[in-house]
Amino acid sequence: MATTERLLHSVGKQTFVKCFEFFRENYNKLNRYEMAKIMPSYNPMLQTNDGDTSVPRIASFAIQIFKENKEIEALEICANATNIPDDVIEEAKSLLTKYKHKSQPSWTPYECALLLEYTQLVLAGKINRTDATRELSEKLRQIAIDNGDTIDEKYRNVGGVSLQMSCMEYLLTDGQQGMDKAGNNFKSIVKIYQENPDVFKAILNNEQIDTNNVLNQDSIQLSGMEKKQKKLHFVYEGRLSASDVKKSRILAGINAKRVV
Repeated sequence: MATTERLLHSVGKQTFVKCFEFFRENYNKLNRYEMAKIMPSYNPMLQTNDGDTSVPRIASFAIQIFKENKEIEALEICANATNIPDDVIEEAKSLLTKYKHKSQPSWTPYECALLLEYTQLVLAGKINRTDATRELSEKLRQIAIDNGDTIDEKYRNVGGVSLQMSCMEYLLTDGQQGMDKAGNNFKSIVKIYQENPDVFKAILNNEQIDTNNVLNQDSIQLSGMEKKQKKLHFVYEGRLSASDVKKSRILAGINAKRVV
């Protein structure tokens, strides 16, 4: 939560709470200067003289909080603050009640497998990160729509996918790069990818697999398939070869000999 605290300090807890609804509705629609023109109407404390750059900077940090899906964490910090008025704290608590249940759902094994695939493609230089995050975001959002789910502009958006890709990158490069914020579902899919490539392939094909059962076994044999030695090399969708996997780890600054 340290990153969120730093961003929130730059925005100001009172400003964040008072402008929360406005930030939420406009963070991906307006740039920081457009937001800065409107913010004083929500919080008169932000009224400044022309040419003052503080408000655009505040808008920039607020936009970053929302793009990184950290607004619930920011509200929790505000709700537990001691240096802002009581009415602002109560408003933060009210907003938490309203929006906390709307936080992003956990990534499914299939989504995690797709994220791992795209992260490896980026590490191997097969696709640039911008295109990868956009393509994956569009794919995940379309999957939800096809499943009949109602999604908003934040659901698996580019900013959120980019953040999660950094977490996956940390796991795939043994901490050489990326962000050390990966959840257990990401760690589980990496373990399956490394130790049970056939199972990973089945998950990537969106087959129903009990991942908990897989992780509790030393090895697994799918029907019609032979048991195989542990190996990291894997080819899927014809885009990533064994040599690409090795290349991605070399590019990440890891000794290629560590690839099993």
